[in-house]
Amino acid sequence: MPALSSTLEMRWFLPGQIDLEVADWFEHRCPGQPLSAQTRTDRYLQMPSCETVSIKLREGRFEVKWRQQALGLQVYAKQRAAWLQQRPLEGQLEQWHKLSYSDLFATQQPMPPATPARWLAVHKHRQLRSAQNVQIELVQLTLKQQPWWSLSLEAALSPAAQQRLNAIAQQISETYPGPTLLATQSQAFPAWLLQIETAL
Repeated sequence: MPALSSTLEMRWFLPGQIDLEVADWFEHRCPGQPLSAQTRTDRYLQMPSCETVSIKLREGRFEVKWRQQALGLQVYAKQRAAWLQQRPLEGQLEQWHKLSYSDLFATQQPMPPATPARWLAVHKHRQLRSAQNVQIELVQLTLKQQPWWSLSLEAALSPAAQQRLNAIAQQISETYPGPTLLATQSQAFPAWLLQIETAL
């Protein structure tokens, strides 16, 4: 039987390698407790002109994810640096549902190959932290030999989920040392993949 989960999520994508100061911040000053790092390759089905649905093969699982609603722009000002007139952290908050099928590859048959006409292979090195039931992820991405990186916050849907996620995002805004995170960089994986494919 498929497993259904619902989450609130906020994510940013930036080109290139993770800045050294961002990596150091995530290891030492980012809120929460560190979790195990993960390295894997996920395969996304190409969905032309679609920013709200993701179909993915991940470690033997088949996942379908769709956006339930967009909750709008969230702004987190750096209170301690207000006199410097630095731009606040800006992110698009979204609610997502996911169906995960874990038994489709029980026969150990190989996954479909990542061909240009069907699947996009995204290599990921993920670093994770957990703070107040909010998962914080810093991930180095490689898609078609292009390096990108992403920072995200995710919380399982509950009455207090948005309040917790906003609280952690505010804490991050106070110490995060890297490139300014703007609303124009804030999107989910389907929108990012569509952006990359359009640019190529």
